[in-house]
Amino acid sequence: MKDRGSDYRNALIPITSKVVVDGNLITGQNPFSSKKMAKVVIHELDKQIAQSNIINNYQH
Repeated sequence: MKDRGSDYRNALIPITSKVVVDGNLITGQNPFSSKKMAKVVIHELDKQIAQSNIINNYQH
């Protein structure tokens, strides 16, 4: 994958949590990432809602 230009990241210690956000793509390395992944998804959704509210308030 790296030879074809991908930006591959993994946890330094195997079987630990690793979550990466790249724009709208959010990935978790393994099942141990589930809790952190959920928190990151909620955080990203909150950011989108806040941004949407700012835009809607500006337009009115």
